[in-house]
Amino acid sequence: MEEFSKLIEIPVTYSMEDVNQHMNNAQYAALVQDLIALEVGHPVKLNNLDISFSSAVASPQTLKVGVINQGDSWKVAGFNPEGRLSFVAKAQCVLW
Repeated sequence: MEEFSKLIEIPVTYSMEDVNQHMNNAQYAALVQDLIALEVGHPVKLNNLDISFSSAVASPQTLKVGVINQGDSWKVAGFNPEGRLSFVAKAQCVLW
């Protein structure tokens, strides 16, 4: 968590869960896209996304996420309430 200058808290809601009662993979992808757009200040379109999952989160937990610009790509990571890595994503995008 130290490499991120700021972490944003995202509440995980019931509608974000899959049938296994964990946050749905598509929700992680949408979260990555939204966080990069928030960081740059306008919408982006993902053209490459690689997500590695480490630990599940579910409602009503809060996911703490951070974003880092790595030149031609972005790193987005999320941490569960205990501070354990939940996911890490590497994304490339184009600006809209």
